[in-house]
Amino acid sequence: MGRFKEVLFAAIFALAFIFLTGYGATVGSGWLMEFCFMFHLYPFGLGFAGGGGVAVMVYYLILWAALTILFLGIKRLFILIFKPQSKG
Repeated sequence: MGRFKEVLFAAIFALAFIFLTGYGATVGSGWLMEFCFMFHLYPFGLGFAGGGGVAVMVYYLILWAALTILFLGIKRLFILIFKPQSKG
């Protein structure tokens, strides 16, 4: 159950990241808007060119899986760096 919670937390965090970057790409200005827009450039291009919705869904599923793996790795890295040293 512990591993499931770990993956679930990373998956929810990745989903929130996708939604927040989508919101940030439409509202705001400057470098933050450009950074957020980069995550949604491919679906924007497909929609503007009249592409199918299946390709957009596949893109977001792959982005969600990649971000989930990235956030899992970041969490494990933080645990390794900030883990208390045992005195032994």
